[in-house]
Amino acid sequence: MLAINRKYNFFIKLPYNMGIFSAVTFGFMACPFIFNFECVNWFNTNFVTTDVPPADEIKTSFGVGGWAWNWMEPILG
Repeated sequence: MLAINRKYNFFIKLPYNMGIFSAVTFGFMACPFIFNFECVNWFNTNFVTTDVPPADEIKTSFGVGGWAWNWMEPILG
């Protein structure tokens, strides 16, 4: 009986495993999409289309993060 129950374990655990994989993957992807200027600028150009702040406001990664946080906050919570 135990072998029959374990036969479909992969399919039963698939949504759980996909959720964990997605959370870890998107968690690691969130950092560059908030603090890296190239990633933020690409995302802004293709999806968000807000105005790019002056260069003196985005000199550091914290400045880029402040700019990107305007549209990333609702997604990241």
